[in-house]
Amino acid sequence: MPACTVINCTENPFEFEYSDKTISNWTTSSTHVHTIVEYSCTRPGWGFPTTGESTMLSECQVDGTWSKNQIDQCVMLYCGKSPPPAPEGPGAYRIYGLAATRYKCKNGYEFINGDFPEWLNECLPTREWKEPEAHLPCTKRRCTEAPPTVEMRMDIIWPYRNNELGDEITYRCPPGKKLDIPLPW
Repeated sequence: MPACTVINCTENPFEFEYSDKTISNWTTSSTHVHTIVEYSCTRPGWGFPTTGESTMLSECQVDGTWSKNQIDQCVMLYCGKSPPPAPEGPGAYRIYGLAATRYKCKNGYEFINGDFPEWLNECLPTREWKEPEAHLPCTKRRCTEAPPTVEMRMDIIWPYRNNELGDEITYRCPPGKKLDIPLPW
């Protein structure tokens, strides 16, 4: 009779030189699926340069690989604390930099205050982030101009009238008339 066996990662998790700045909690005892290895920067104000965080996790995945195959060396961060997380909203993300962090919304979205395409948060000489909290959510981009005006008696089919990216307006001529421009089909 066939039996089920536990999935293991075939390789050990990423190993780096241990120092007074960097440690991990991995022991050679487990490489089972969903095993999590935590890498930490031990000095206050130090972190991983790709994320700005002082810890990084790597998990043994169901395909037998580790979620992180590279771990940065810990460095002293310009700002002692991690930058604020990505703003709320669908598709928002953060691109961390040591001196400045860029925040972007996914395509078709902008920051609720109208900033587009990105919002920049700088690390000040005081080693604090200019904006300590990322409170700007992302929202669908909106058309700022009104739709084109039409000839009298022309029907305008514009459901919801939101002026948001992706909204469609259909213009229809009254009976006995046709559009005076070529249609794309």
